[in-house]
Amino acid sequence: MITVSRLIAQKNIDIVIRAFAELRKQYNISFTVVGGGPEMENLVKLKDDLNLTDVHFTDAMPHEDIPEFIKISIFSFWQVQMRLLDVFISKQWLPGYL
Repeated sequence: MITVSRLIAQKNIDIVIRAFAELRKQYNISFTVVGGGPEMENLVKLKDDLNLTDVHFTDAMPHEDIPEFIKISIFSFWQVQMRLLDVFISKQWLPGYL
């Protein structure tokens, strides 16, 4: 799983990390958070508090590198702030996945 986002409170990445913790109980998956911002320290602390060794953080990257990085992930999370929080999950079509 992957998300590419500016790490600010409005993006609710903490909710995604908590959801990942529940998914991790049933599935052998990892989660990569690409981006930086003022919430980084809080998110790393949450990861540590939940003992999630398979959540990884990486700094922001050039926009042209993002599509290739996403290709290696089965799921990506894209969040759009509207009247209510909407989290969109897109399936990455990897060769041989289906």
